[in-house]
Amino acid sequence: MPFDVILISDVSIDEFLKVDDAAVMCDLDTHKCRICLNYAEKIPVAEFKTSLGGNAANVAVGLAKLGLNVSVYSEVGNDANGDRFVRELKERGVDNSLIIKTPGETDVHSIIVYQGERTILSYHRPKNYTVQKWEDPKWLYYSSLPKQFELFQQELVSYLKAHPNVLIAFNPGVYHFKAGYEKYKPFLQLTDLLFVNKEEAVEMLSQAGTKVAGMDTRALHGELYKLGPKMTVITDAANGASVSNGEEYLASPIFETKSPIVDKTGAGDAFASGFLAALLYGKTSTEALKWGVINSSMCIREVGPMNGLATKAGIEKLV
Repeated sequence: MPFDVILISDVSIDEFLKVDDAAVMCDLDTHKCRICLNYAEKIPVAEFKTSLGGNAANVAVGLAKLGLNVSVYSEVGNDANGDRFVRELKERGVDNSLIIKTPGETDVHSIIVYQGERTILSYHRPKNYTVQKWEDPKWLYYSSLPKQFELFQQELVSYLKAHPNVLIAFNPGVYHFKAGYEKYKPFLQLTDLLFVNKEEAVEMLSQAGTKVAGMDTRALHGELYKLGPKMTVITDAANGASVSNGEEYLASPIFETKSPIVDKTGAGDAFASGFLAALLYGKTSTEALKWGVINSSMCIREVGPMNGLATKAGIEKLV
């Protein structure tokens, strides 16, 4: 049975360090959005947790929890963290048959959580990704890879051109943006569904030579559509999210609950899994937006990108 979605990105073990809000040596400058820690001192940590991480893993677990058949293609090291990743991914309902173990250590990300916001210290070791002989999925979800992504991306573009029945979701990562628009342009032009936050939308358009000063979100969608993707989704933190197919524009506020925000790690991935799951279930773009904002809202009520994710029944009760 073919997968509903195959998801591709680097993955990791994430370490969450929740800094005690009462610690005087750590304070948040909300104007410049900088967390300041006293240099060369021991900083008290109120809570420490570890979790599977990486865009593909986060979105895959969200999709699996919503009842879909998904698999992750990625590389982990042949160490204890790699063993843990493969085991726990399966325990969370995601197929692990496409995970490849290679000599070395599994990537580890350290995430400082303070007043619900997070700062991520990430390391991506070099990988040797190559297109596998997998059965065509309904969707292929492509996201964050290490800086040596171009050769694999070229293979992926060739594969997708030869398999036009596979729908393509693209959530560009840090190294896509560091490499610049011309490097990810070939993939963007094949994309059916683009996921970016507002800052990434501005960055992508700026890299493509578009003057974005003064543009509102609707205008950003219009310019992104000109770059090739058939549908564009922009998330904008507390302002909610929006979607456009080049003609229709839809926007949704965030989904409010009484529970406090604990950790925003994985909010975008949770939105993506909710939105994409809705499309796979035949929902409209309006309904997909609702699924996305609900799943994102549930996610940020727990520490880590996977612990608060909603079930299909849970979302359907709230839509």
